[in-house]
Amino acid sequence: MFIAAVLHAPGGANAVRIRNMSRGGALLDGPVLPPAGTAVTLMRGGLRATGEIVWSAGGRCGVRLDASLAIPEWMANPAHQHQGLVDKMVADIKSELAAPAPLALPAADLRGDIARLRALLDVMSDDLTGEPDTLARHATSLQHLDIAGQMLDALLAAVDPDFERRRLGFHRLDSLRRSGDAALKRAA
Repeated sequence: MFIAAVLHAPGGANAVRIRNMSRGGALLDGPVLPPAGTAVTLMRGGLRATGEIVWSAGGRCGVRLDASLAIPEWMANPAHQHQGLVDKMVADIKSELAAPAPLALPAADLRGDIARLRALLDVMSDDLTGEPDTLARHATSLQHLDIAGQMLDALLAAVDPDFERRRLGFHRLDSLRRSGDAALKRAA
C-alpha cells in the first residue's frame, strides 16, 4: 500500500503514507512521527480513525486503532467520493469550451485585469507586512511577492497605449524576469 493520509498528534499534524493496514492497526511512514504511547488521529479525506502509536523507529511507526476499520473505504480514492460533483463541473467546463471564445482579449480588459491583480497583491502584502512575526518568519516569501507585484507593474506598462511607457515596461520586465528566475531557482 502507498496511501497518503494526515496523522494528527498533540504536537501537530504531519503528512504520512499508510504502508499497510489491518482492521485494527496500520503501518505508517513519514518524515515526522510521534513517539510510542502518543494518542493520534489518522485522517484521509473524510475518513477518521483514532488510536495510539505502539512503536516508532526509522521513519516508520505502528498504530493500534481504537475501532475496526473498513479497509476498502480507506483504499478508495477520496476524490471518487464526490464523483457526481466532479462530473457536473466537467460538463459545465465542456459547455463553456464549446461556446465561441473571443479571438483576443481587448487591451483595456487586459490592463484592467493586470491592475486588479496588482491591487490584490498590494492588499495581501500590506496585510502580511503589518504583522511583525509574519514579516520576520516569511521575509523571503514577501520579497517574492514584491517581485511579482513589480512584474505586474512592468506588464501593465508593457501594454500601455503610450509607446515610451511600453518600451520602459518591456525593459523593466526583462530585468524582473531574471530576478524572478533567480528567486525560483533558490526556492527549488
